[in-house]
Amino acid sequence: MEEGKTYTATVNKDEADAHWDENPQAYEIEEMELTSTSDLKVKLAPGGGFAISLMAVK
Repeated sequence: MEEGKTYTATVNKDEADAHWDENPQAYEIEEMELTSTSDLKVKLAPGGGFAISLMAVK
């Protein structure tokens, strides 16, 4: 990320009860604004993961 810019982030992440075998489709999609100094915490389920898309705010 470029310093001083704001980004709209779309985060696809595991829900609290997600599990690769018992609940593999438990995920949520969240939108938020981030900067180069933002702190993003994401819980990873066993066998899970996340994806993030960043778009600069104009």
